[in-house]
Amino acid sequence: MIAKVETVFIKTYKLEEAAQWYKTVFKLPIKWSNERAIAFEAGETDLTIVEETTFTPLPDAAFTLFAQDIDAFYNHLVKQQVETSTVQVWEHIRYLSFQDPAGNHLQVCQY
Repeated sequence: MIAKVETVFIKTYKLEEAAQWYKTVFKLPIKWSNERAIAFEAGETDLTIVEETTFTPLPDAAFTLFAQDIDAFYNHLVKQQVETSTVQVWEHIRYLSFQDPAGNHLQVCQY
């Protein structure tokens, strides 16, 4: 049976640019990297950025990351000049949405 989500893959056009962006925005430690991919430790699940020459960016967030303080994370995104939604509320969950440099839609929540 399934024990956990091992990794989430996000495709990008330019690995170096994406790696720097993800390091700056999420402040996650690097687990491993090679010439085509870089994996960040995000709790029990790796966030792995993979360089591809052709792909279609994620049109909606395929997963949601968790932040202890969504307001602080929102302020961090604004400071890093990342275009983001305001903090939204759904039931007891607060969340925001934004895109990475390749146009992939990402989402972060707090509950």
